Amino acid sequence: MEKVTKYNKEQGETVVQNGGRAMMDIHPARLGREEMKRRWLRSIIVIISLALCSCSASVNYRDAKNAADTFHHLFDSGQYVAIYSSASEGFQKAGSRDQFIGYSSRINRKMGKCGELSVVTFARYQTSTSGSFVIIKSSRTCANGNLDEQFVWQMIEGKATLVHYTANSPLLLTD
Repeated sequence: MEKVTKYNKEQGETVVQNGGRAMMDIHPARLGREEMKRRWLRSIIVIISLALCSCSASVNYRDAKNAADTFHHLFDSGQYVAIYSSASEGFQKAGSRDQFIGYSSRINRKMGKCGELSVVTFARYQTSTSGSFVIIKSSRTCANGNLDEQFVWQMIEGKATLVHYTANSPLLLTD
């Protein structure tokens, strides 16, 4: 491929033709004051947006971690209805209250008394048109073995609302 560079001194433009594609670069000295201000302003907006998103993610992670702690307190004391009632509409549509109570009771029965969270990892932070979501994974040591969990929390008005909960242990596969 042949690379051809042409510089037009009068217009302050550099045109590079590379393999049939032409790219134009306007020399900074030829940019007007207003254009330079617009570019500078856009750069500042991008930097501020990135900074705000990272702050929001850390705050949301902390809120999700606190919500997981509350979930475990309620779960360990058998307050399954309170968990279900405070969960998102999507969570409630995925299964009935009685199904959740049965599922939760089975986990508590099979795993036995569980200790505090031994590992909590921030799996992902996702923002979409549906809202902001924080996904965390945790591990607990229980009387009968280890329990791995995954939570999906939707951030609604600064509050973590349960969207999805998964519990995994080989003990849960047998009766």
